[in-house]
Amino acid sequence: MRLTHSLLIITTFFLGSCKKDTLIPLSTSSITVVNAAQEVPSVEINFADTMSPFYLYQTPISYAAAKNFGILSGTTPFVMVSSADTSRLLVQSNVNLAPGGIYSLYLLQGGPKPEYLLMQDSVPVFSDTTAGVRFVNLSPDSKSFSINLATNDASITEFNNISYKQATSFKSYKALAFRGAYSFEIRDQASGDLLITCRWVYRRSNSSSLVICGSIDPNSSTPLSVFQINNF
Repeated sequence: MRLTHSLLIITTFFLGSCKKDTLIPLSTSSITVVNAAQEVPSVEINFADTMSPFYLYQTPISYAAAKNFGILSGTTPFVMVSSADTSRLLVQSNVNLAPGGIYSLYLLQGGPKPEYLLMQDSVPVFSDTTAGVRFVNLSPDSKSFSINLATNDASITEFNNISYKQATSFKSYKALAFRGAYSFEIRDQASGDLLITCRWVYRRSNSSSLVICGSIDPNSSTPLSVFQINNF
């Protein structure tokens, strides 16, 4: 009788422990970190509320480059530092990510008042004969941009009214070759003046973001420029 009672206690404890330790599935999100701050040659980022030397164990994100991360959904802290001076804290904040969400995090500038922009992306799936592109305006002193294909008249625009910190939707273009290119002209929306010409190198069935940054002042030390990030 005593043995039976002991076995009952052990079994009850075991079942209770199993129930308590039931694993709850954790959701993840995807985030692409983009260095669009021309005055910061490279940055390091850590998705944790700590200033431990994480920068010793990761590849820096150079200017006009990006790095993809998969992190837990929900509210997650992060810190970003300059690779040249890891004691220089650029950003310390939080991101709130939806389960399964796709995001882009842009460092806009790393000067006296570092600034970043978080966007939730909707990246479409393209067919095997198309590719997609969008434009992101990160030029702080710009007015709204309009964009046309360099092979078309300026009045035939592909994208319009792209103001600072805005991104267009992805637009599909023919991609009969596995790799190819299109040239675009970026203009001042109001005047129609040509500001810069850029080239999008596509990969069939994939998508890209063309990031416009720098100053519209041609005499600036950081004049207007465009770089490409592949979203895939």
